[in-house]
Amino acid sequence: MFAFVGRGYVVVAAVGRFTRGAKRPPKATVSDPRQMMTLPATPSKHGSRGIRSDGLPRQPCDSAPDVDHNGTVFTIDPDAGGSSAQVVELDLGVRPSPAGSGELLLHGDRPNAYLVLLAVDRNYQRLGPAIITFVGCRQSLFGYPNDEARWGDQRLRDHDYGIFEIHDSSWRARLQDYNRQAFPHGAPDTTSRHFLVTCHESTVQVLARDAQAEVWPDPFENAVAEVLRRMLD
Repeated sequence: MFAFVGRGYVVVAAVGRFTRGAKRPPKATVSDPRQMMTLPATPSKHGSRGIRSDGLPRQPCDSAPDVDHNGTVFTIDPDAGGSSAQVVELDLGVRPSPAGSGELLLHGDRPNAYLVLLAVDRNYQRLGPAIITFVGCRQSLFGYPNDEARWGDQRLRDHDYGIFEIHDSSWRARLQDYNRQAFPHGAPDTTSRHFLVTCHESTVQVLARDAQAEVWPDPFENAVAEVLRRMLD
């Protein structure tokens, strides 16, 4: 089973049957500019010395990184630190249309996640639908903030619509630290990268090994159908 979000509706699908959900309510107004985007799951309050799922005490892991478990992926809190230099644009040949890209994120239990959107080139000439494949996706986040709210983030204020990588991101380390609560001797993740896609109405964040883009023939629905085919093959 998988779900995809975007373009004003939610679709939950299983092999052989697709169900289109009801229209989502209007977006709520965010009055607190320090609000954070959070990971779907936050680490246990027991930290790196917690209790295993079978009730037995877990041995401490001295090699676990010292990471602040605040659940933040990327915050617009002006006191959070970081700089615009961390946000590096990637040239994949496409960028989200500034007039609205109708972005649709599809992430299931297969290794890759996909982002379908209307794209332009670097000169803002229309290219049509594009499929961005996030190879080896470990986690994704879709939604707030939109372009107006991103202006409040000093790290994003000078960046236009595009596809970026966040250098020195702590996302990978936080997931690794969380995982070591159950698997203290697990192999470290040295390949995942923090990707950021800034669209008109939403922001997409993905932790994956690589990102690849391809332009797909009109109409938009053809690109969505192609992604569904890849996910169900």
